Amino acid sequence: MKRSRARTRRLLWGILVAVGLCSGPAATEIRAGRAADVRRESHELLNAGVAAYRQGDYATAVDKLRRSAAMALNSFRAHYYLGLALIGDRPRPRRWRR
Repeated sequence: MKRSRARTRRLLWGILVAVGLCSGPAATEIRAGRAADVRRESHELLNAGVAAYRQGDYATAVDKLRRSAAMALNSFRAHYYLGLALIGDRPRPRRWRR
């Protein structure tokens, strides 16, 4: 039971953080381009960010996913994994460390 609560809490925090950071002035710049090129680049950044997240390289994942989310504003996967990467990248209190 504790595990499912922890997972739910982590998911909700990830979504809240991703929405908050990507909608403010901290969002990266968006450059104009052909729709097909922007879509392709956004998809490549998303895949690279997810791969970095799964390997535990949270700083790289945050950078790539933030750029992907800025290009494809309605991409649920980009915002979801950005939130998870931001949670993974934050400093933890000493008592949480193993």
